[in-house]
Amino acid sequence: MLDRIVYMPIETVAMNAALARPVRDPMGRLLAGEGQLLSDRLRVRLQQRGVTLVPVHDPRVASKPHAHRQALERTFDHLFRHWRLTPGMLQLRRILTEHRLEAAQ
Repeated sequence: MLDRIVYMPIETVAMNAALARPVRDPMGRLLAGEGQLLSDRLRVRLQQRGVTLVPVHDPRVASKPHAHRQALERTFDHLFRHWRLTPGMLQLRRILTEHRLEAAQ
């Protein structure tokens, strides 16, 4: 997928990395929201509450635009596999690909 989310040990996540999903405690209470930057203070607070893994966007995909495009192409190959490859469907696929690539930047 284009926006691959991985759970990484909180100690290894880069400073000010954005959380890809909300972080909740075992009771379901929100500890940090999606998109919140992982500051030193937030890191310490999450660790105090027993959080060891945090959801972030896969840095391997984000740092390699070519791999990013290949992952997107594989996803669309899978989604479009049962549809006829008519000119209209090919145009739709091209538009979706360009839109997703622009949105990722």
